[in-house]
Amino acid sequence: MTRCLTVVACCLLALPSTAQQLKAEFGPRVTLDAEAIPLRQALEQIGRQLNRRFYGQPLNDKDLAAKPVAFHLRNATMRQAVDAVEAATGLPVARYYGGYYNVGADSQYPRRIGVPLGDWTVWLSSIRYFYNSYLYFGEPGYRGIDERLGLVFAIEAPSDADSVRLLAISRPTAVTAAGDQLALATTYSPGWDFDNRDPSTYYATDYLKAPALDCAELEEVAVDLTFAARVEELRFVFDTLTVGKPLLLVSGDYDAELTVTPGVRGGILSVRGPVPEGFDTPQGYARLRSERWLQARLYDAAGRALYTDLRMDTTTVKDGQWISGWRLETAFTDAGRAAAKLDARLYVPHGTTPPLRVAFSHLGLPLRDPEAATR
Repeated sequence: MTRCLTVVACCLLALPSTAQQLKAEFGPRVTLDAEAIPLRQALEQIGRQLNRRFYGQPLNDKDLAAKPVAFHLRNATMRQAVDAVEAATGLPVARYYGGYYNVGADSQYPRRIGVPLGDWTVWLSSIRYFYNSYLYFGEPGYRGIDERLGLVFAIEAPSDADSVRLLAISRPTAVTAAGDQLALATTYSPGWDFDNRDPSTYYATDYLKAPALDCAELEEVAVDLTFAARVEELRFVFDTLTVGKPLLLVSGDYDAELTVTPGVRGGILSVRGPVPEGFDTPQGYARLRSERWLQARLYDAAGRALYTDLRMDTTTVKDGQWISGWRLETAFTDAGRAAAKLDARLYVPHGTTPPLRVAFSHLGLPLRDPEAATR
């Protein structure tokens, strides 16, 4: 069956400009142009530019790690660089905690069917039936089955920093070929969240009432996305790192105070400023507890980038002010190199775009197995 993918906007006239605006603006860029470079060396060069270390199956094999591969990356985004690694190795690459990419491991939210949206991609990762068996006490001995259709969407930004731009994901709609719209299975929204392993990816899971038994496919499944009209990058560059003396910098409406740890392997960074527009709600506060808001990189005295581990320790909102605490240090692979400079960048969204409708057409449904609920 041919699966047709379409993008439909709430306002058709707004689609071209809105989609074109969803370009990669922030985050690290990768350049590596080599026709035959050992895989281990290539992944080290790419990883150092991304501030992400690669490990996994091919690097554990001496022959595979030394195998020459070709890369032609010029100012590539994080997502493009990872796609190139997958193409060169023939293996999936999954993001893992602590700044790692695992070559040969499947992602938590696999790419099934995708719709490009500028430099973003919206994936329909899963579509499957769920069955719940229950007893009806009004009629003793009667067993009912609650049948639902579960959908999982993954919204993939070109970088961690760019992902700050996504503000809202609607509940999905689905229509059969006969024109019947499937009802939502719950009155409440299961909500959407970011992937803790990969801050550049959001996911949304929702449930619809199962279609009629004679329905083999859905004519359309759609979801609306709302983005920030723009994202502001605030930069804090600490050119001198002095132990024991807090360093304060101001950029825009925000300030950052750095306390350098002994050994000059990193420090504690406190960032304070107004709560971003639209985030002054309990749900908004929860989304502020994400490491996507800040990107930081340490450098040695020669200006060479060090692998930098960054972790949010605390976040709080008080009197309209957002206060976040971050712990950063050089990774163990660079433990012998003292840090001499810190370049930290905070990303703050402003305004909103009209909702952008993303639709998947002619989706074949999986086979039913209602007896699974009683087994």
